[in-house]
Amino acid sequence: MRLYELINLPINLGEGELSPEVAYFLGAVFSANESFEFESKQYWLAPVRHNYGQASEEQIFEHAQFLTQSIGRANGSILMKDEIRKNNWFNSKSITDAFKSKQGFAAIFESENGVTIDLLFDRAKDALAKSSAEVKRAFIAGAFDGRSSVDKHAGYLALDCEIPKIANYLSGLLGEVDIKCNYNTHRVRMEGGRPRKNQLRIKANDVVGFMSKVGIISSQRLAAITAIHGAGLFVHIKNEVLWGLKTLSTNAQSGRILEFFQPEVQNDEDNLDAQLLHEISHVAGDPNFTYPNAPRAKVELSETKGRQIYPRNKKVSANALARANHKCEIDEMHPSFTRKNFDLTYCEPHHLIPLRFHGMFTASLDIEENIVSLCSNCHNHLHYGKNIKPLLKKLYDERKDLLRLAGINISLQELYKMYNV
Repeated sequence: MRLYELINLPINLGEGELSPEVAYFLGAVFSANESFEFESKQYWLAPVRHNYGQASEEQIFEHAQFLTQSIGRANGSILMKDEIRKNNWFNSKSITDAFKSKQGFAAIFESENGVTIDLLFDRAKDALAKSSAEVKRAFIAGAFDGRSSVDKHAGYLALDCEIPKIANYLSGLLGEVDIKCNYNTHRVRMEGGRPRKNQLRIKANDVVGFMSKVGIISSQRLAAITAIHGAGLFVHIKNEVLWGLKTLSTNAQSGRILEFFQPEVQNDEDNLDAQLLHEISHVAGDPNFTYPNAPRAKVELSETKGRQIYPRNKKVSANALARANHKCEIDEMHPSFTRKNFDLTYCEPHHLIPLRFHGMFTASLDIEENIVSLCSNCHNHLHYGKNIKPLLKKLYDERKDLLRLAGINISLQELYKMYNV
């Protein structure tokens, strides 16, 4: 079962499907229209830039970290400005000039030689038109996230977008969610100097609608928008759409954006997993269980130590062990022993995608498809050992199709990042 539309691009962006991550970077590439050649190869940029003094180093670093979480599915590289300069990739004067007076970084994608923005757009527009609202939302977010600005006086959100075809397409997508904008073609400055660039503007009255229905990843741009439009609004984190995507609404939301990686959170999750190991010793799985091959709805979150967590269902874990015939899925010949309570080989359930990442996904992670049966040694190896990539790759390769059918779409690179490898 395919979750996203197929897309065939002459640029190394994605694995042939228009996922939200691919759509995000595609939106950034389209709106910027910046490419260069290096050592007889062509590259396209999805740039993130700020005027000096606008964004702190922490905000830029956080932004880059979030895009690093997403780029595994999009086949690109995240390089900071200094890294790009060090690699001597700025042999294009236009790109050198674009970064000369700016802070930031870029996602970079290799393409076939001679590719133009018109060719990319013609190849992508049909897949975009057929895609879900979530994918279109990611495309719009990518277009605005790296280079937009909020006017301090009039309050509109502006994006330099040189190509009318792309601006009109973005206007159409925004119109689908009732966000009004206009397109100002380049014009002479009254104060003199270079003419202003073509600019797509979301009207001031619609900026809050944009932040509610689309959102942005950049913390600096979020701060600029909330300083003007954010009175009485709360920030929401939409990791289930894109890593680090932030929206605004009138409803409060608990939880912290980086809590996945905090030591105290990891300790709480480890304690819950240990409790599951104890409880499952008294539960027998269903030997006739079969995968439903469909997403399952999330259950209500529980609270522990003031933090909301995703509860473990011991029956689900028991079913997963039974489905694996109580053998280690790394190597079924790994030694074990017989349980006290049941005449079954002892193995331990392990959520391949850790449950603390439940906010990234719209479907439940506490399902049999996401739980692997492991001997004690392999289980501890994944939690505490070195060189775990081969283990993760084996488990991922065997489970990725089942996970996709269950509404859980994740790349191997993203899985590695969840285990900090």
